[in-house]
Amino acid sequence: ASPNLLFFRSGAAGYADLEHGDTGTLGGFRAGCTANIIPADGILNAPDYTRTCTCSYQNQTSLGLIHMPEMEMWTFNQPIEEVRESIVRLGINFGAPGDRRDENGTLWTPFPFTDAPSAAVTALVNTVEFVDVPVTVISASASSGRPGDTLDADPSTRWQAQCDGEGTFGEWLRYDLSDPAILDNVHLAWGGPEGTTLRVETSLDGEDWTVVFEKQGVGPGTAGRDYSFEPIEARHVRIAFGDHADESEDDQGRRVRQWVRLFQVKIGSLEWPDAYAYFMPMDTWRKHSLLVAGADGPNWVAASGVRGIRYFELKNVNGAEQPYTVILHFSEPDAQKPAGRVFDVYVQGRVMARDFDIAAAAGMPDHAVSLSSNNVRVGDTLRVEFVPASGSTHPPVLSGVEILRED
Repeated sequence: ASPNLLFFRSGAAGYADLEHGDTGTLGGFRAGCTANIIPADGILNAPDYTRTCTCSYQNQTSLGLIHMPEMEMWTFNQPIEEVRESIVRLGINFGAPGDRRDENGTLWTPFPFTDAPSAAVTALVNTVEFVDVPVTVISASASSGRPGDTLDADPSTRWQAQCDGEGTFGEWLRYDLSDPAILDNVHLAWGGPEGTTLRVETSLDGEDWTVVFEKQGVGPGTAGRDYSFEPIEARHVRIAFGDHADESEDDQGRRVRQWVRLFQVKIGSLEWPDAYAYFMPMDTWRKHSLLVAGADGPNWVAASGVRGIRYFELKNVNGAEQPYTVILHFSEPDAQKPAGRVFDVYVQGRVMARDFDIAAAAGMPDHAVSLSSNNVRVGDTLRVEFVPASGSTHPPVLSGVEILRED
């Protein structure tokens, strides 16, 4: 330990920042079974205590490490289950692999969210022009795998659930729409044991549910198929699995506990990504921060981002309306020349910039540039909109959003 850092052994050598609460790992080597990570006089000493260890780590040697702030180091933070006070300062870093704190003390959290613990913020991103009602929220009764994998247009990912010893799954996934819509079909790619009961249920209020489709079978697998039903107005859709008819037994005479898997879901006639960009922006990029220059904001924020953004919303900012400074961070990721990517920016419905041209403002690709606006009145929600200019050949991009409360 030291006054600022606490070191420990995790999958690799790890540390906790005692001042800020961030936790990270130093990949490539493992701490010994006895304490061998020793900070002293600005050097982190790690003599090799793993000579007889059978763990296969790349660097089985003694190390001496010095602080290099220009190198990439991403951390994670203990998630906050409930935010009870207003946000004082926060950064949202699109496409980042984890959390990072800048020299001013702003904690930058990634979006889309990674699997690592992070600050609990509610953010919505729209990256396409919607032609219909988008999916906004997913929940599940139980699962092995992430429910969101059913909306990623990747049949190799899935949500799955295991039945009990009596052959009953009794599990469901629920999809909420931003607004009610008339639905008459769903497209499902799923698979289960013989005679698995599939039910499609809809609701307007999320309380009273109507079964609009039910059948037994094994499912079409990753190819998927359409399941049609009478048109009904709904805002909530639930895919539920009941009993199955496979009575296979193991070598001890017990009924085998089978699995049902849901690979992909399309609701109504909506196609990916039009239906699901609201759930997660798919077209993100990330480069090493050493490849991005410029002193206009942290270069590691501008090293990643999302393409094709239409709007960004940050929820639960503040109970009562207060003034904030809003800073937007950009870089040109695709080597576009001036006039190739031009757009207007609106914050809380007001113009922040007209005909903003990243390449012209930054002077070169992969160069950090930002826009800033003071005295932005924010209550519960901050909304930033991006409107492509007429004649622009490439869509808007965004690397980060930073908000600072003005006290």
